[in-house]
Amino acid sequence: MTKEKDAFKEFPWLTRDGNYVRINFDMMPAHMEEETRKALTEYNGVPTFTGEVKNGYPLTAVKDPSVCPCCGASTEEQTAEFIYATSAGMRLMLVPGGWFCGSCPTVIVDEQLIARGMVVKARFRRVVGVINDKTRDPMYFATWRGEKSVFIIDEDEQIEDLITESEMNAMHKSGPPSPAPSIKKERKKKKAKRKQASKARKQNKKR
Repeated sequence: MTKEKDAFKEFPWLTRDGNYVRINFDMMPAHMEEETRKALTEYNGVPTFTGEVKNGYPLTAVKDPSVCPCCGASTEEQTAEFIYATSAGMRLMLVPGGWFCGSCPTVIVDEQLIARGMVVKARFRRVVGVINDKTRDPMYFATWRGEKSVFIIDEDEQIEDLITESEMNAMHKSGPPSPAPSIKKERKKKKAKRKQASKARKQNKKR
């Protein structure tokens, strides 16, 4: 048995996607996090990003990911823990899915790679930030595609999506600002579930 097959047998929460390996955080035991991270870096052969990020660009919006679209400096493909919004809430994925600038806090994100790696049955929306490798604090994108980021927040103060100022202005021009239809439906479902849970609790108290 090869070294790679041994790793996948030992860490079933590691899965291969083309030339890379990603982590399924839903399966990974908390006490195995550090060991798994080391295994991921070793098998991918891609270093872990340890800096700070403020600006995000989707890979589909840049001509050359080796060049920073913000300052023109060189970038390096690195592994990071990306925060992304879905119809089922925010998720995390540790994957070599970004080209990080060496001169400014900018990253080019391969959203398609992250979307393919989703293990929950939900709709992928957008990558909204990166986890700081040292402090474990979230670094949400202050800008996206060179524009100021605007976050759509749900009733639980969780990020549902990220849009740019131009997208928000377009929404204002077309009518009163409102969530996307898909988000509206999901909010109604959440509200209905909360009502059902409340009703069930009241019935249990009566018994």
